[in-house]
Amino acid sequence: MNNAQFAIAKFVPDMKRMEPRNIGVVVWNRGDCASRFIGDDRSKDGRDFARLGVMDRHAYFQWMEYWRIQLDKSEIRLRDGRTIPRTESAFLDALCDTSLENFRLCNAGFLNVSMSKTKTTDIAASLFESLVLNPSTDKQEAIDNSDTLRKETNRALDASGLSGYKDFKRTYDWLCPVGDTLQHFRFHFGIHRSKPQAVIQKVNLQRQASANDAAFMFQMMQKNYFGKDRCAAVVYADESDLKDNALYQAFKMMGQFSEVINVADQPHAIKQFAALAV
Repeated sequence: MNNAQFAIAKFVPDMKRMEPRNIGVVVWNRGDCASRFIGDDRSKDGRDFARLGVMDRHAYFQWMEYWRIQLDKSEIRLRDGRTIPRTESAFLDALCDTSLENFRLCNAGFLNVSMSKTKTTDIAASLFESLVLNPSTDKQEAIDNSDTLRKETNRALDASGLSGYKDFKRTYDWLCPVGDTLQHFRFHFGIHRSKPQAVIQKVNLQRQASANDAAFMFQMMQKNYFGKDRCAAVVYADESDLKDNALYQAFKMMGQFSEVINVADQPHAIKQFAALAV
């Protein structure tokens, strides 16, 4: 499948108010990268920066340049010393992890279809138009939730020790039998020895497609390899989230196809991740 994935660049003018504004997009497409930021068209800088509340333009352009330099590199080095090649889909997550509080990149997930590398720049331009110049409230909420889900998942994984487990895989690809065909499934994480031992997928409950795709992949893995207890849907849902009926129904559905690890409850999530290493 090798679908393109993208991240939203955000600027937070006031850390006390925590009201991030979208300033650009970054697209990773099978090792090919493209980006678009407010400020690329210097003729509009003054008007755009006033709207965003940017006081230090020098810092703003430094971050734009930094992200683009990283996107041109063949690999990114993580804080723990590991390197992620540009050709791996985890490259974008690695770039997101280099962000600071005021200027941040938030991984917004995979696009629904595979794209030719020649289309990467066009993808970035289209996403920039819809998510930065003309953002929709629903899309913005889903993106913000994806960023929270990513950070809280990483926090629980590290605390559980699972991320250091020798058979643990970040970005787990597997050809799974579906009928009389083999379908390429991509999970966010997996545990693999000589064959799959467990699969873990982050599910943004605000996106119905995210829940549906995960449920289908879990169902096929259970049919061919292991039980429901070795499939984990990782979600972020606090008490107020679960009062929303649509989100609650998605949460309930995931429980029918997998173990649900709610990283809004960190102590319990840590125990659940640790249990997967057994």
